[in-house]
Amino acid sequence: MSGQPRNFSKSANRALDVLSHLAERRAPARAAEIADALGMARSSADQLLKTMVAGGYLVLSTQDKSYFPSPRLAPFGRWISDCYPAAAKLHDIVEDVHGQTGEIVTLTIQNDCYMQIMEAARRERGEDPTLAVGRKVPVFGSAIGGAALTTKTGSEIRKLAQRAHRQHAVMDRSAPLAPLIDEVRFYRLAGYSARATRRPAPGEGADMDYWSIAVTLPPSENGATMVLGLSGPESVVRPRESQIARLMRETIQRRLAPGAVN
Repeated sequence: MSGQPRNFSKSANRALDVLSHLAERRAPARAAEIADALGMARSSADQLLKTMVAGGYLVLSTQDKSYFPSPRLAPFGRWISDCYPAAAKLHDIVEDVHGQTGEIVTLTIQNDCYMQIMEAARRERGEDPTLAVGRKVPVFGSAIGGAALTTKTGSEIRKLAQRAHRQHAVMDRSAPLAPLIDEVRFYRLAGYSARATRRPAPGEGADMDYWSIAVTLPPSENGATMVLGLSGPESVVRPRESQIARLMRETIQRRLAPGAVN
């Protein structure tokens, strides 16, 4: 056997990235198109796609050499749709709030001690590692995490804090958890959380001060905690904090209302 073990975790993520890309594209794609879209070497993409075809997850068209999902994924798709029946509406909420404010808007979901980005809309489409889909930020110390904590009982928050402490899953590891826990009651009263953050400045090398606002979304069918977040320059967003938070809540209510047209 060769020296270095194969990175199976990375390969698994890449395979799921392929399926996500095809779902977003909603059309078959050739290997070169997939490789370029995902930033992969074409040889690596070709090998991965052939493996997914061999497993029955993709179908290769003999006409134009394009790839598309196979019926083997249909049960998985139906199950995911059942878990997140409002998925399309959630995408529309992100785009709607971004369109109304022009600021960074994210859809995140709690994954144990972290909030994980599911979708991001921003003014600048350049590379920003802090907004990569799948990236995680700690629940404790982040605005989106603070909003998520408002859905928990005191006992649940204390248990989560213990796990976060063991995992060093805190935005500022030097900050004690007790004050962060105490902030939750203020977030509940306000109906949203808000906090200063540091983010890369668009087109510049340095970080700059941003102000983040977060509002919880109604729980999903499987009980997952999802949060809508907004972030922009502190000088612009902070003075309009309550107005923006109200806009976010109203957009969520309007988009998720029964019979709402997207």
